[in-house]
Amino acid sequence: MGFQELVSETEATAFAGVSSATLRRFVEAGYLQIEHDSDGLVLYSKPELEGLFGITETGVLDDYKTESIITDFDAVSLDLDQSQDGFLQQDSSGCSTTDRFDNGDNTDNQHTHKDVSEPRMRRQATIPQRTVEKITKLEREAVRLKNLVELQEKLLEMREDQIQRLKSEVDWMRKRVERSEEKSDRYQLLLLREAETIRGLVSQMNQKRPLLQRAFEFLGLLPPPAEKHHFGNVGEGTVEVESRPNGTSGSQYKKAGNI
Repeated sequence: MGFQELVSETEATAFAGVSSATLRRFVEAGYLQIEHDSDGLVLYSKPELEGLFGITETGVLDDYKTESIITDFDAVSLDLDQSQDGFLQQDSSGCSTTDRFDNGDNTDNQHTHKDVSEPRMRRQATIPQRTVEKITKLEREAVRLKNLVELQEKLLEMREDQIQRLKSEVDWMRKRVERSEEKSDRYQLLLLREAETIRGLVSQMNQKRPLLQRAFEFLGLLPPPAEKHHFGNVGEGTVEVESRPNGTSGSQYKKAGNI
């Protein structure tokens, strides 16, 4: 933001006349920028608040302008009081009305202008100060509410666009999930079929293997299975002797722990 006058969130809500939630919505929409101090406190730019809510740029009467108007009315009232006192002093000095009008055209014009302007100025001066303050506050509140309504309408439009995008994304994700579920079901069926096929093949192989093995042994293509004979323990081991078809025998010494 640069060097700007920063105010806290509490001061910003009081200054703009809106709630903290409204300020945060404007921040999310990008209408306001925030900063943080060393303690993590959220700070708002006062010029941004003024420009966003039209506090000074739309001709709203500020406090110092209100005081100036009240001061002007007080000055007008004081001038009227002094003029009225002077007019009464002239009447009490002994001069007749005829003598006053005989002083010339210039004097007549001055009194005529005075007689016309005094009632108007007197009516203006009778406006109470409270009425001026009330009008000023109402004008400020009307402009603030107008700007706030416009900003809220923009936020609603943005929210509607976001909702539409979210709906589109949800529909797309739903279709993706449905397609994934269909593919998953098909894959599961294929896996079940493959598992059944493999199970059948393994079962067939287990059934055919002994028959083939016995046939090959009968034809002499494979030696018959060796018969193993166990003898007594030798030390800590066991001696196994295999009887082979050609009459030879082999011995194998195994430790008891390796059996």
